[in-house]
Amino acid sequence: MKDALNQVDVAFVIDTTGSMGGFIRAAQDQLRAVLQALIDEQAIDLRVGVVEFRDFPPQDTTFVTRHYPLTHDFEQVQKTLGKLQAGGGGDAPEAVYSGLADACSKLKWRPHSSRLMFLVGDAPPHAFKPWNGSDRDRVRGDGFAKGCPSGLDVASVTAKIEELGATLFALCMYPQGLVMSAFSELAEMTGGRCVAAQVNVVIREVETLLKAELEHVELDRGVLAALTENPEVEINVLAESLDVSRLNVAAAMARLGKRRLIGP
Repeated sequence: MKDALNQVDVAFVIDTTGSMGGFIRAAQDQLRAVLQALIDEQAIDLRVGVVEFRDFPPQDTTFVTRHYPLTHDFEQVQKTLGKLQAGGGGDAPEAVYSGLADACSKLKWRPHSSRLMFLVGDAPPHAFKPWNGSDRDRVRGDGFAKGCPSGLDVASVTAKIEELGATLFALCMYPQGLVMSAFSELAEMTGGRCVAAQVNVVIREVETLLKAELEHVELDRGVLAALTENPEVEINVLAESLDVSRLNVAAAMARLGKRRLIGP
């Protein structure tokens, strides 16, 4: 039976600037493999959307972001991924924060879905690190070194992802230096991970994520049903009735709270 607890919404947030020219085919192939791994998990009610980002004028005059809705139509998602082309860009950093922020605000996430984002790119965001006063980690040649034109930084964009209740999983196409540092910080601040974009690694990580999302569904369903019937029930009573530990019940309540299926 598929219900809200089986719902998984996934957004691919992809850098399509010119610097991705050497990586875009690899990124497309890997994302298709990730998508297939998601589709093959029959226990989930899956929707997938895409956000592509480039840079701000005058560094880039094509677009800053474009978004493609979350959908059950996986053939359309495959076509969208296939049409992505590298172009534009100027300085080294890109509009990473805007891509992530638009994934939060412009995609229509289901109210109680489990929410995952996959950031794919080869360049750090503008003004990475100045938000915490570190000159050492500034990107050389950053056209917006004093602050990203979006007005966002690591703290504010990850706050948006946290508020959405999503987890960010970063696929670093150029796993060195500031790119890896920035992607790792963004992912880890939302409870996610950053890995070098190698297809076998990515697929294993996706499978691990899905397993983690699904292995507690039946317990979460039982806890949700009990709390719906009696919102005031004590944890120890609930644990005894479900024949599980208080710790497991508390973890289930945390998961349900993150998905807004129960109140704080």
